[in-house]
Amino acid sequence: AFFECRELRWAAAHYWSRSFELTIPPGGKRKKTRTFHALLPVVDLFNYDATSTNHFHIVGDSIVYLAGRDYAEGEEVRDAYGGNKNDTFLIVHYGFLQDQEEDSYVTMKLASPRKGYRKLKRQILKTQPAEVQQLRIR
Repeated sequence: AFFECRELRWAAAHYWSRSFELTIPPGGKRKKTRTFHALLPVVDLFNYDATSTNHFHIVGDSIVYLAGRDYAEGEEVRDAYGGNKNDTFLIVHYGFLQDQEEDSYVTMKLASPRKGYRKLKRQILKTQPAEVQQLRIR
């Protein structure tokens, strides 16, 4: 079967906007960590909520989705899509922005110092936690 370019773009857009990145740690016959994308029926229909504590857990060859809290009957289950997603990531990968302005942010890597005490400034910066090494702008 032949597909037109627009049909392939449509299929790719649907796959990448609905797939989840999963990581399987080493274990058994697997010596390395394996990361891949997968479509997870039903889970791909969950809407976004940055505060969601729901998460995936790999159990053997199965993927288990765990609720991070109790849900009332009929309440919508939402997912954080892996957490720590800024507006740039959300618009590029999922086609939307945060609902709440206070949740909206862009992360910028701090520029490497170029003048005066450059080596010392880099050493200090490297000793900081990863989240401090980036500038989060709201």
